[in-house]
Amino acid sequence: MPVFELNIYAIPPWLSVLSGLLIAFLSFIRGRGAEESTLFGIVCLLWTALPGSYVVHYLPVNREVMLSSDRWMTSLYAFLPFFNILLFHRILRLRRRLLEVAFFVMSVLSSVLAQLPCFYTGLLEYSWGVIASGGPCFGLFGLYSASGTVYAIVLVALHLKQKTERLRRLKIQYILLALITGALLNLVNVLPLYGIDVYPLGNLTFIAMSIMAYGILKHRLMEVESLFSLTVMWIVTSLLIGIPNGIGLILFREYLAHLNTTEIILLGMAWFYANFVFVRRIQPMIDRLFHRHAYNLQKAESRLVNQILLLRSTSMMRQEFLSAIERAIGLAWADLLIREKGSNRFHGIQQAEVEVNDDVHDWFLGADHLCDRATVEIDPYYALIRSDLLDLFEKTKASSMVPLMQNGVLQGLLVFGGKANGKVLHRDEIAFIEHVKAAGAIALSNASLYQDLNELKDHLEGLVADRTAKLQRRTDQMTFELRLASVVQKSILPPAVQEPPGLRLAARMIPMMEVSGDFYYARPLSDRRYGVAIIDVSGHGMPAALLTSMIKTEIDRQFVDGRSTAEICSALGEELAPALAETGLYFTAFVGIIDRDSRRLHYTGCGHIPPVIVRSSKDLHILESRGVVLGSALIGVYQSQSTELHPGDRLFLFTDGLMDASDESGEAFGEERLYALMQSGARKPADEQLEEILVSVSGYRSNGSRSDDMTLMIVDVE
Repeated sequence: MPVFELNIYAIPPWLSVLSGLLIAFLSFIRGRGAEESTLFGIVCLLWTALPGSYVVHYLPVNREVMLSSDRWMTSLYAFLPFFNILLFHRILRLRRRLLEVAFFVMSVLSSVLAQLPCFYTGLLEYSWGVIASGGPCFGLFGLYSASGTVYAIVLVALHLKQKTERLRRLKIQYILLALITGALLNLVNVLPLYGIDVYPLGNLTFIAMSIMAYGILKHRLMEVESLFSLTVMWIVTSLLIGIPNGIGLILFREYLAHLNTTEIILLGMAWFYANFVFVRRIQPMIDRLFHRHAYNLQKAESRLVNQILLLRSTSMMRQEFLSAIERAIGLAWADLLIREKGSNRFHGIQQAEVEVNDDVHDWFLGADHLCDRATVEIDPYYALIRSDLLDLFEKTKASSMVPLMQNGVLQGLLVFGGKANGKVLHRDEIAFIEHVKAAGAIALSNASLYQDLNELKDHLEGLVADRTAKLQRRTDQMTFELRLASVVQKSILPPAVQEPPGLRLAARMIPMMEVSGDFYYARPLSDRRYGVAIIDVSGHGMPAALLTSMIKTEIDRQFVDGRSTAEICSALGEELAPALAETGLYFTAFVGIIDRDSRRLHYTGCGHIPPVIVRSSKDLHILESRGVVLGSALIGVYQSQSTELHPGDRLFLFTDGLMDASDESGEAFGEERLYALMQSGARKPADEQLEEILVSVSGYRSNGSRSDDMTLMIVDVE
């Protein structure tokens, strides 16, 4: 029975299979159903078929299983040329249906041939492992696969010459590099199938897949030479670490073999520390060797930040900012568009005026980074704002732009047209721009603020004096009008209540301002009937006070003996509807008629806080009523209700200003406190309890301020 053995030659196919599955998964997830990403995911899965068959060769299975696995994996792999053609046609935006159908038919035939003995005739065994032996049909498949690869390489190369967009050229360059790399690796695969003892480099497919994945899935690509530079730097760093360690292991291997566990642990810790110190020492030197431009950019950034933050003129700031960036990066041209106050228009040196619409401005609030025109054209990230951004690129004739945001406002827009040498921006140069833009935004904001302060300084004193004089005149006029209105209101509203036999009354109205929107009403209707009412107009000040005068006049007219309280309320609503409609105000009311003969209180509530009767037994009786407020749009049907009155009962009519008074924490005085005061002082004279309640409410309020008018009327039944 075959036995599983760990073999170093099994690592490359495993890496290719795992890499292919991972890249396919990422492509499906990131693509979200996009055709290009879906096709690339399928291509990655098919690419893993060939190294997948080699993985089986290193598992403990018999030769029949290996050969069967090779046939089935190749049947899947046979569709790779077809899906490659589909993918490249979509990337290059080509429509060649006839050719695609031809490749599909050839893939189906190749997949069927892979199951025949003429495709794989058996297995060949080498020092590095086992591989299928290619037959005549395999040769035909090889020609078909090679033709597909050659077609793809030629197609991509031709389009590379035609394309001028930087980002699309980069994308095609990576695809071309991946195709050539994959073709060379798979070419070596053919040799061992025909008896030549060479390790099948097609197992390194993960290299070509990774290159193509980077080109297709990434939207901001690194230049190929930059990627090569990073690779060389990594190799140099690895060699500088690996060579001394390897020499040390060779020289001291005999000594290490005689060490015990404790000594090995201690030596390992010392060895690790030595490597750590060594890497820290050589890494800066390697960085300077490979990243000299990055160090120069850091110096330029430091100088620029120190200089521009001290400049107070927008023109000087713009000149210094642009010249420093142009020198550091080698830009062909650059311009700083500065926002015009109070508008979305921006002015620069080369651009007289450019307008930025609100959508772009709002987008920059959440995307405060460099925007490259080539990236905007193809990256789905810019889909919602693409047309507006491209329009702005067209107006400025720029290839890149950087927003200068400060305090949620687009202060300026740095635009430039590329490097003088024609190369694209390196990632270090992009990082340099991203770093200095913050300082540029602050400097621009400071310069603009300094300029504004200078302009305001000349006019501030005169403006303040003029506004102060106008405000004082207006305040004096308002004070005079309020005092006059207060005098007029007091002359209209009842100065004191008239007490009929058998009743004792006490009432007080405390306005929030000079005039009040509340008032109480009490007068005899006949020898045996006595009318009481309390009114609360919405709002405060002069409008509410004027409306109370109108209501008072109308109540005098409607409050006649023989009418029920419901009829009085309905008449009030109908008569005052036009005035209420014009002002938009409304008022609540409680109207009551005390019949001394029957000792009953007939009443109707119009959205007002229910009055309270404290019985002689100190029980609390609340006069609930369901009538709506009196207003132009709220004319309702009102009903009269009644309750019995006993000797010693005390009736309280009040407005919501008493309950709504709040302390420093915002907690309202509330009905519970108010009801408790009513019950506790029910045996005191009416005027004395009225004073006690008003003093308690006023003392509860924070810092003596009032948020509403307060009115309270007490009626004692003897």
